[in-house]
Amino acid sequence: MKKLVTWTLALSLALPLVACGGKKAETKSETVATSETVAASETSGEAEKPFTIQPFQAVDKQDYGIRVDGYMTDPIDNGFISFRLQNKSETVSYRFLLDSFTGDGIRLYGPINKVVEPGQEVPVQLPIRTNPDYKLQDFGDLEFRFLVQDSKLSVYTPEKDEVFHIYPNGENSKVHYTWKEKEGDKLLDENAYFKATNTGVTKDKYGNYILNLYLENRSDKLITLYIQGGAVNGIPIEMNNFHVVGAGQSAFIPIFWDHSYVEDTKVEAIQNLSFNLFVDEGNTFVLSEHPALEKTYTVEP
Repeated sequence: MKKLVTWTLALSLALPLVACGGKKAETKSETVATSETVAASETSGEAEKPFTIQPFQAVDKQDYGIRVDGYMTDPIDNGFISFRLQNKSETVSYRFLLDSFTGDGIRLYGPINKVVEPGQEVPVQLPIRTNPDYKLQDFGDLEFRFLVQDSKLSVYTPEKDEVFHIYPNGENSKVHYTWKEKEGDKLLDENAYFKATNTGVTKDKYGNYILNLYLENRSDKLITLYIQGGAVNGIPIEMNNFHVVGAGQSAFIPIFWDHSYVEDTKVEAIQNLSFNLFVDEGNTFVLSEHPALEKTYTVEP
């Protein structure tokens, strides 16, 4: 079995975690900004304040830049971090790829892959979907790694990442997130490559079903997890995305059943959701003919 995906297409399909996680990239740019304090004092009894991020210039190079514009939420508390991607060049089109987005070292959801033409400045939003396990203010250090390079290049070079941080509780805060299993969490699988815990199946306002996984890479190798194909009540639907997790790293991984496909099944009551998972060693963007692991999982919403 082999699915050929070009570098650009593969990155555009990736939901989160499109990065080499086994080795820390060289820092080319590092800027810090502090969000306003969001949690009320437990002793003061004050009401919780809205979470905000102060605008700042995160990356400022001769030919390109990245500005953080702030944070906003929608009516159902999904959040969005707003960025402004700046191409200062007069001749080169730049691709801005969010290589990784982590909270205290745990990989989070981060789909940004945008080509910006010469002389343009493009606003984009990073969705922070409601998750039963965390809010952004639960982390002490949010790290962003952007790969910015000529859009014509097809070579993936994460060692050139531009890196900056946001500290939700202040740069000197001692807040540090540690995942803890809670009542209702269910073990999805544990094997030579990973341990995956189902922390809940949620449904957003668009009708998408989302399986929230906390995945721990138990191997000594970087692994790529491909989701290719799934089903609703046994009726096949299209699913196609992948996630990369470095050796010894952990990640919050959302798996989506798109509402448009669910509606196409003409099923009124969703009894179970399934997806096909393939694991390859390394970060390749191409599913090999002989995956290291191939398995189908079924969960109940």
